Amino acid sequence: MKKTKLRALLAVGLAAALMVGLVAVTALADDGVPTVTYDHSVKQFQFTNVAAYSDEHGHQYPNLFRDLKNLMPGDAVSQAIKVKVSGTGSGSVNMYLKVEPEGDGISADEKLDYAELLDAEGVTLTVKQGETVLAEGSLAEGVKLGKLKSSDTLDLSVTLNIPLTAGNGLQGLQGAVAWVFTAEY
Repeated sequence: MKKTKLRALLAVGLAAALMVGLVAVTALADDGVPTVTYDHSVKQFQFTNVAAYSDEHGHQYPNLFRDLKNLMPGDAVSQAIKVKVSGTGSGSVNMYLKVEPEGDGISADEKLDYAELLDAEGVTLTVKQGETVLAEGSLAEGVKLGKLKSSDTLDLSVTLNIPLTAGNGLQGLQGAVAWVFTAEY
């Protein structure tokens, strides 16, 4: 009888240790970096490690770029993200990032503010992998993030640069942007 209790206690202890190890490995695997995953098999984007963002029109979006808000001329702010792809079989996907006016119900003034932001001199979007610049372009044109195969992951830094020379033209703008990812198989 004592042997049975001892075995039961050992089994419970071993099971608990395995669960703690599994939780630790899972926690270490998810580093909390905002991540966008394109699943080609269902042609959908999934966002993880993001908070929900609601605009004044009641639209809700995943907030992948939480650090790129309320910027002023002279700001150059970077945000780390991960980009993943699955379901491509033996093919690959070109991933792109650009901005569009936020939401369907934006006012005419907000559309003008958005157009002013896109036309501002020198406002750029830069994407780096480590210290290597993968792409740089205007907000209107967007940038190519890379060519990915299934199970590929890119650890990227996206920088929005609004030079000081953009100055007065951007003062008081209310043009919010939506970050748009596209995938081309």
